Amino acid sequence: VRISISKSLTSNKGVADNPNYARATATFFQTANGVDEWKVRSPFVDSAADASTDYIVRVLRPDSYNPASTYPVVYVLDVEPVPGATWGDAIQTIRAAGLQNTLDAIFIGSAVKSYPWYGVKNDGTMNYEVYFRDVLRGLVDAHYSTIKTREGRLLFGFSKGGFGAYSLILRNPTMFGYAAAWDVPWNLAYGDYETAAAFGSADQMALFNPKTIAPACASSVNDKRRLVHAGTCLFYDFVAMKAVLDGLSVDATEMFARRADHTWTSGWMPSVLAELFNLRTGAIGAGTTLNASDKSAEIVLSDNNLTATKGGTFAWKNVRGAASASAGKRYFCASVYTSGGLNLSTIGVANAAFPLGNPGNGDA
Repeated sequence: VRISISKSLTSNKGVADNPNYARATATFFQTANGVDEWKVRSPFVDSAADASTDYIVRVLRPDSYNPASTYPVVYVLDVEPVPGATWGDAIQTIRAAGLQNTLDAIFIGSAVKSYPWYGVKNDGTMNYEVYFRDVLRGLVDAHYSTIKTREGRLLFGFSKGGFGAYSLILRNPTMFGYAAAWDVPWNLAYGDYETAAAFGSADQMALFNPKTIAPACASSVNDKRRLVHAGTCLFYDFVAMKAVLDGLSVDATEMFARRADHTWTSGWMPSVLAELFNLRTGAIGAGTTLNASDKSAEIVLSDNNLTATKGGTFAWKNVRGAASASAGKRYFCASVYTSGGLNLSTIGVANAAFPLGNPGNGDA
């Protein structure tokens, strides 16, 4: 049963414990392509001078949404100001796959003014941390039936959005419970990819960069496994952030797979979201199947045992496999990365034969 919302609704309902949401207005606009759309005005997208501009917030509910029940909320952190302009439409990709039904969850995302890194610019403008933490939270908690604790709030993004997911959970651990980051340029420097416009200075960026704030914040997200660290194209960035997490003994579900496209639509979302929701239920380490004949298959590293150095060696072990053996067998592969791709110089296999193809650059 679809619950209708008055299209004339303008409300600051639920602002008593959220003064930043009280500074915003949310007006229901329409339901389009199965997604509720709201027009939101706030001083946090850019500045008080921009508070009269409408930004579209989209909310995707399960088809069986029932206000008598409560639902976890996934905050979808986009990589561009207008979702879907270049790197795919995350909300519609989720809807097309039926993940709102599979996971029985609400998904929320928003357009913004400029390329988002989910922090605050040093002049106080573009306060995307407050916008996503307080304004979007205020809207979804006020108008939908949600789990209003950290255990019911999950962060999900790739590239800039993955950077934002880890930044938001590390800086706001009492507000958000879980985060998944996919294909993030963790090795970026100030000035790369619109970071100068987003932060205004290198020192300001450091206040929101997960790699730099993790030492001070990691203990707040290490009471249980709360992070999914995942990626595809950016292997050495993946390894760099893994080293930070490992150095702080932060437990995380690790996933690495070779895919060609740095987009929302290249097929990685279902498995990463599944692992993210496994963290809520404690069903960690289930993994996804590695099929040797499918180079796009996910490789799940649940034992924190991937090591790599550029020009050196790296290894996966305890990878769940279903090639010529039954699912759940354990494999170990030691490989050397060269500029021409992966040179399988030494192979050790435990418990079962593991047929190997001829991997291309970055494939394993």
